[in-house]
Amino acid sequence: MNRNISRRATMTALLPIAATSGMMSTAAGLPLPEARPRPSIAASPDAELIRLCAEHIANMAAYNADGGNLEPEDDPLWHAYERTREAISAARPQTVEGMLAKAQAAEAEARTPDGGENPENCPAADWAWDLMHDFLRLAGVG
Repeated sequence: MNRNISRRATMTALLPIAATSGMMSTAAGLPLPEARPRPSIAASPDAELIRLCAEHIANMAAYNADGGNLEPEDDPLWHAYERTREAISAARPQTVEGMLAKAQAAEAEARTPDGGENPENCPAADWAWDLMHDFLRLAGVG
């Protein structure tokens, strides 16, 4: 056992254990910060965007599994995919949670059947660029 571990490293390692074991203070006797409840997604200004992003990922999976047998204009799976794709492209997230949902949709768009990623020829690259602008806008510098 390495006896040269610093007190700071020890306390850093023990803090999560104390927090999850019901202990209400650190070894130094200071109270642990209260866990903040996560805001309800339904109350988020980005609730619709978050829902659309989840729906888009499901629409892509459905189209990839069963679509493509018809011309795009006749394929309801394509229309569902296209509807959510266009809505996400037009959306401007107002929260970090909205940005995260859009980033997850972009990642799903870029995913290839073999598990790799290729953001070309799909909305992923455009959405990544949009997210950079969204981040700057939300930070008040863009």
